Amino acid sequence: MALEMSFPVINPDGCPWGGYVIAPDMTGYETFQSLAMSACFAGRQVALTIDGCTSNRPKIVSVKVRG
Repeated sequence: MALEMSFPVINPDGCPWGGYVIAPDMTGYETFQSLAMSACFAGRQVALTIDGCTSNRPKIVSVKVRG
């Protein structure tokens, strides 16, 4: 799953492509995916923790819904 956000991509590890990725083989993949989609549908803000790259994009390792 790849996410495109309404703010510029923060890419601390210099991954070649933009957007953010939740790797399907990652522990918590389904939970992160559900949180991100639910927040989008509800118009809520999301905080992401990014660490490393996967599929040449910044890798999401944590998703937090704000508010």
